Amino acid sequence: MNKWKIAFLISTITTLLVIIGVAYIVFSNTLVSGHCKDNEIIVAEDLEQVSIAISAGARTIDEFDKELEKINTGHWTEKEYQTIRLKVVHLIFDENGNFKRIETYGKEQ
Repeated sequence: MNKWKIAFLISTITTLLVIIGVAYIVFSNTLVSGHCKDNEIIVAEDLEQVSIAISAGARTIDEFDKELEKINTGHWTEKEYQTIRLKVVHLIFDENGNFKRIETYGKEQ
């Protein structure tokens, strides 16, 4: 083969590899940003439900459980761990059942 044919094949293969690499990066970033946006929406919904419960006067784990049941949040109450779990947000309570803090969780937890 001539030198120009070898150079053409090398440049064509290099160009195709670069295009495939860039397409992969763009596609994966699109998926990740969409996933982050979904989590942002879910956290906002959870916090909205928590604020409704707080506005109704909930301060203890039993009061939060009752208020969240009223607005049908689909939460899980774990009294032995002093935790109420929503979709992404966890409400943490102290040993007396009083509200302590809000946490979020990810795949690593």
